[in-house]
Amino acid sequence: MHFEQQFQNSKYILYFLLKKYRIKYNNDEYMQLLTIKLWEISKTYNAQKSPSFHTYLYTRLNFYLIDLFRKQNKICEVPLTCSIDAKLQTLPSTLDTEIIYRQFQDKLTSREKQWLQLKLEGYKQKEIAHHLACSVSTVKNYQQRVQAKYLIHYKH
Repeated sequence: MHFEQQFQNSKYILYFLLKKYRIKYNNDEYMQLLTIKLWEISKTYNAQKSPSFHTYLYTRLNFYLIDLFRKQNKICEVPLTCSIDAKLQTLPSTLDTEIIYRQFQDKLTSREKQWLQLKLEGYKQKEIAHHLACSVSTVKNYQQRVQAKYLIHYKH
């Protein structure tokens, strides 16, 4: 099948993906990239491995778009040059936040502090239970108590 015929049969997938990810800015650029990828996929497609070309195409283009978004986020970096005034303005709020956080930590028991520290480090409940040598239900109780104290502390 010629590529133009294949493109006509498959372009609804391209438009669907653009709409799915709400791409309005650089729409033409993404459409061009997807069309090029469609051409590459049509050259490497093996009907014996995947019987439905459209399903295969949708999956590959979807992940290709996600990869493009990831690359785009790596390119867009925050500029390193900030004015001294902006830094000085954020300094008091940072100190205030630190003081408020310390006051909150003073309200926690030692086990709740340990739970909070492990949770902030990204541990899962089972891992926290292993570190604290307790059951998962006890870890859930720590979590509920810390959340309740958090709500009380930060509402005032």
